[in-house]
Amino acid sequence: MMSAAPTTQQSTQPAAAAGTVGPGGRPAVAPISLDYTMRQLFDQDSDGAPPPTFVHHPLPGGSPEASSSNKFTYHFKLPGSEAPTSHVSARLSGRVSSQRYCFSAGKMPVVILDPCQAHDAPSFAQLREDQRPNMTTISDLGHLRLDPGSRIVVTIPTDWLSHLPHAVDPETHYELSSKRGLARSGLPTPPSTVIDVLLQPNHRCDPGELWSEASRMLELLEMQRLPFVLKLNQSHSGMGTLAVHCEKDRAHAKAVMSDLLPAMLQQLNTANHHLHPCSLVLQDYLVGPAVSLSFFVTPRGRAVFVICSDQHFNSSGYWAGGSAVYSKQDVLRTTFSAVMEEATQFLHRRGYCGPAGIDIMTDDSGTHHIIDLNPRITASFHLGPLTGHFVRRGLDAVTVMKEVFSGSREVFEEAFDREIRDGQLVVTAWAHDEPSSLSHAVIVVGERNLAATASLVTRVKVYKLGVGML
Repeated sequence: MMSAAPTTQQSTQPAAAAGTVGPGGRPAVAPISLDYTMRQLFDQDSDGAPPPTFVHHPLPGGSPEASSSNKFTYHFKLPGSEAPTSHVSARLSGRVSSQRYCFSAGKMPVVILDPCQAHDAPSFAQLREDQRPNMTTISDLGHLRLDPGSRIVVTIPTDWLSHLPHAVDPETHYELSSKRGLARSGLPTPPSTVIDVLLQPNHRCDPGELWSEASRMLELLEMQRLPFVLKLNQSHSGMGTLAVHCEKDRAHAKAVMSDLLPAMLQQLNTANHHLHPCSLVLQDYLVGPAVSLSFFVTPRGRAVFVICSDQHFNSSGYWAGGSAVYSKQDVLRTTFSAVMEEATQFLHRRGYCGPAGIDIMTDDSGTHHIIDLNPRITASFHLGPLTGHFVRRGLDAVTVMKEVFSGSREVFEEAFDREIRDGQLVVTAWAHDEPSSLSHAVIVVGERNLAATASLVTRVKVYKLGVGML
């Protein structure tokens, strides 16, 4: 059963109190009021249970614990798919992720694991005080303290958090996050071929066995009918995915996987072999319009619609933003209600409760196919709680953009002071490195229609080029 998102008594957005100052000595902007928060969603059907603690951490690849002994392994990038990223940029990206995923958490405990203990200007400070998360930043897990009876929720399960009480069993969460899991779910998905690993963990250090297994998997890739999409089993945001349209693409995919597979297979061990971390999925390539739908699964298995948006990807095929039109949400909710309900019931049967997202493609016959399933908070999720903020200002179209700047947040906000003050531009995350002057940011831009939104997005991009981009 689908239900509406909870609502919060709306603020009339009064002007900030006289004499109050914000960053850079400028008059403070009135606080942002969310329509609802993650805390309110978790409270639905909770029977009075305490809210979970949202623990966010850098991607596993950046963890000092990452090793061949890990149970939960991930493969976020394909070799040669993107220019090398500096250590500074990688750290900033992790800090920005922590802010953007927690932006709409509300009054629930939030713990951000940041070994560097960076002091970014908190994006939560611009929210109404009663909607700001109870945030703690820690440098190591030894400092983590949970409220009595609280369980943690995470974006993805990891070894170094697995000893803590989880709202969703970590192994179940890991399998639900996998491309293999979706292909075998019984949900309406494109036809897919799953290539499982036959190599036993005790043979992973044998070069001959390793190459024999990699060759077998590559041969199956050679046999797949064109066109198709090659997906690594544990990846997200468009990373770990290759579209194969022709024989030239197939040759490229085989070359990439020839480099990657031996290293992947060495991550197999007795703790994760049953989780199939190194499986490959070859999904039939479909043509048609695609949308990203964010929703919430309550403890009783009710689906709460949040937002339906388009996604934007960069030249490497990685997620770079998304757009939504608020006046179309009722129609989109009705159009995709059945497939959202199917995904909700599937997740609920497996014991999942919390935010989730599905990417849906519609073929020529009008059939909806789930091409990706994300049992976690999505990058566009907060566009739902921000609906009232923009609509009350006559701003029907929004775009969330992920950008890199040279310069501080204060300088950026001074350049776009009017747009921020008018509520057209909301910075949901910003991380800055003073020595390099490098900043990573996630910004939501609102306008009366998509064309006007695109114009304001262009202005932000022109500003980025004007101040310099590292």
